[in-house]
Amino acid sequence: MKAYSLLLLLPLMSMSKCDEDVFEKHAIPAFALPPATQSGANTIGFILDNRVWRDYGVSCTTFRCDSNKVRGLYTTTGEQFTLYAGLSGRDISGRYIDEDFSINLSQITSVGVYSSDAIARWMSFSNGPYSEYLSSPGKAAIVITKLDTTQHIIAGTFSGVLRYRADITKAITVSDGRFDIRYR
Repeated sequence: MKAYSLLLLLPLMSMSKCDEDVFEKHAIPAFALPPATQSGANTIGFILDNRVWRDYGVSCTTFRCDSNKVRGLYTTTGEQFTLYAGLSGRDISGRYIDEDFSINLSQITSVGVYSSDAIARWMSFSNGPYSEYLSSPGKAAIVITKLDTTQHIIAGTFSGVLRYRADITKAITVSDGRFDIRYR
């Protein structure tokens, strides 16, 4: 029985060590916004309430750790575009930060301005479990500046006000956003 219990604890012990090692190596630096390019550079950045936000670090689950690098998916059949990025590591005070940002757009067939609505177009920001901010209808805009389905590149800019899901009187502001990704 003791051997069986030890076998069950071993993965948890190694996960704890993995997290500790990973996050000690990823102290969050001071960021600058990436240039607004259209070459498939796989970059994202924006100003979130007066601080620059970039994809950085790794996110760990029970099973593995993955890079927080920006990822994008575009399907030509539904003209659906999804972008996801994360930021995790330790800030200057040593506090652990774990944040996620995503954009979801549907009916994207060309360059142009796409405003947020309640169903098909939105931005989302999360800075912990049960802490999600969503764009409200008409309060956010995403501008697609390049949509190249041959080279698989989508680039654009974005900004908006995102409301806290649990209390819509709380909000954050996203400004000067830009992304340039090579999608799959």
